[in-house]
Amino acid sequence: MSGIDLQKEMERRKFDIPSSSLRGTETFHERQAMKGGAVDFLPKPFSAQALLEAVGLAMARPRG
Repeated sequence: MSGIDLQKEMERRKFDIPSSSLRGTETFHERQAMKGGAVDFLPKPFSAQALLEAVGLAMARPRG
């Protein structure tokens, strides 16, 4: 299952869990992930600090 498929399945099951997309380059799928509720897009290579910031952003996001 791809990350996009997982995100869609989580949405279908009404899981309210923030997500981020980790990929080498931005593609149509990453744009779809962001539209689907992903908190951030981290292009590779990314730093540990960037990952921690994305996780912090996701944790701070209000949940429905």
